[in-house]
Amino acid sequence: MMDLGTKSSVAPLLIILAFVALFTMFEVFGKSEKRFNVERLKTIHRINGIFFILIYLIISYYCIRFIEASKAELSPRGALHAVISVAVFVIYFLKVIIVRFYKQLMNKVPILGITLFCLTFGLVVTSSGYYFLVSDREMEKAMRLEEKGMGEKLEMEGITRLSRAAERGREVFQKRCSFCHATDSKAYGMGPGLKEILKGDELPSSKRPANRENITRQIREPFRSMPPFPDLTDEDVQSIIDYLQTL
Repeated sequence: MMDLGTKSSVAPLLIILAFVALFTMFEVFGKSEKRFNVERLKTIHRINGIFFILIYLIISYYCIRFIEASKAELSPRGALHAVISVAVFVIYFLKVIIVRFYKQLMNKVPILGITLFCLTFGLVVTSSGYYFLVSDREMEKAMRLEEKGMGEKLEMEGITRLSRAAERGREVFQKRCSFCHATDSKAYGMGPGLKEILKGDELPSSKRPANRENITRQIREPFRSMPPFPDLTDEDVQSIIDYLQTL
């Protein structure tokens, strides 16, 4: 599965591909004296566009999976990112339709191409740019969890008798938090591993003292890239913390 770090590392490829598309378009439409073979430039532009949309769709797929799994309300940055993503998709296919079927509108293609380049730049800046800006060095070097399913199996084997509140917290955690956080490890995946989180001195990302109050604060007012969960009740939050105390 593509984690946040991998996705953020792949996303800049979109800018490279967008730059190649912009360069070839400028060479075809922007010069009366051609420096390169026009047909070859068109071929490069077409192949480059195929790679662009494939990478875009792959990244979009994992973004949608993350939103579905977390069931979290999008942050303002996330909402802006989503709007730009849709705009990139629409303009890309509008450009393709004009090139393929509406040749009389070919004079509009350069404007669409420039717009597509600018939107792609904004798309990557609001995702991987933000991620690298806020990520700690330890997050960048952290090992990915090998198998999420194996982690859940080990977790279940380690859980013995939980209190009723902790058991309820485990159920809420599995539905809302397990996509990003492991409970059998301290390693980073999509988010930090939470093993023994309340037995240490500080929380892994915010570095605040490890106590119930600060975990509640982290869930209600997330630090850095963690999404908010406004729909969780106070009882849900306290049950999750009861469960975390058993790790």
